[in-house]
Amino acid sequence: MNMYLVILTVICTVISILSLSKLAPVTGLVDIPDSRKNHRGRIPVIGGLAIAISLCVVLLLSTLKWPFSLEVSLLGLVLFLSGLIDDKVALAPKLRIMVQVAVAILTVMVGDLYLMFFGDIFFVGDFYLGFWGKLLTVLAIVTAINAFNMIDGIDGLLALLLINVFAVLLINDPGMYDFYFVVITLLSVFLAFNLGLFSTRQNSRKIFMGDAGSMMFGYFVVCLLIDKSQPPGIEIRPVTVLWIIAIPLMDLVAIVIRRILKKQPLMKADREHLHHIFMRMGLSDRRALAGITALAMLFSSIGLLGERFHANESLMFIAFFIMFAVYLYFILHAWRIVRIVNLMKRR
Repeated sequence: MNMYLVILTVICTVISILSLSKLAPVTGLVDIPDSRKNHRGRIPVIGGLAIAISLCVVLLLSTLKWPFSLEVSLLGLVLFLSGLIDDKVALAPKLRIMVQVAVAILTVMVGDLYLMFFGDIFFVGDFYLGFWGKLLTVLAIVTAINAFNMIDGIDGLLALLLINVFAVLLINDPGMYDFYFVVITLLSVFLAFNLGLFSTRQNSRKIFMGDAGSMMFGYFVVCLLIDKSQPPGIEIRPVTVLWIIAIPLMDLVAIVIRRILKKQPLMKADREHLHHIFMRMGLSDRRALAGITALAMLFSSIGLLGERFHANESLMFIAFFIMFAVYLYFILHAWRIVRIVNLMKRR
């Protein structure tokens, strides 16, 4: 562990958060409570911006290796800036999707980053995608961006899920140890502020990640996982990727399926996500946070163990599909299950 990097990262992040928190009300980067948001007061949505600034400073003042190409980095910046604008003026959902699709297409065409094969997930040997791989990559990037964006519904959840992802990558790819550890440190400092650990009755230091941060992380995470799981230098099998990002991925897909079945707008915000369901069961936000994080750690541990012991990819894929089927049933019948659980608790 490079203690210089750790200390530099913590100092940069704390200074960035405190400075930007003071500027947030002036710039309009604050989240105001409404019918869907039950937090108190105007909370600065500068977490993503603070992390981005801090990471840039650390890169400039150290020899930390950046894992992305120039093209992917610039596209990530475009997405980050669109998220920053969204945090300030709330862009129309269709416009957000258009930007995400454009970034995804350019990632494939200009960044030369795309899915080539899925591995041996059908008991027939390596399954190569051909031309369809590029189309699936666009879908995968847009899905990941929205999955991490939409999972950011209770304090600490997005940060802990991201820490889980980068911790798995750190274990599996020691060659990039410093980069992953710096990102985990950045997220940990943000997490402390996000959970209000430094707040007092007189002075709230609570902050949110904001769309800029959630979309930026969703994009860079999926690009990193695609790069690590595809030829020629495969470092992690494609099926393992599913287990690493299981919670945000399953939450998004299940919500989309539920909205299609109920003929609801796909981009309409609601309170039907996993964390909302946990809280309807009577769990506090902190207990819901702990439960979902524990599930994410369990799933990623299964994926990591399968990777380490070279478990059959097809069996790993079938196991993931069964797990998703159970998850989907739970989401589609959530309110019935909630009523049963609450009735049992009252008895």
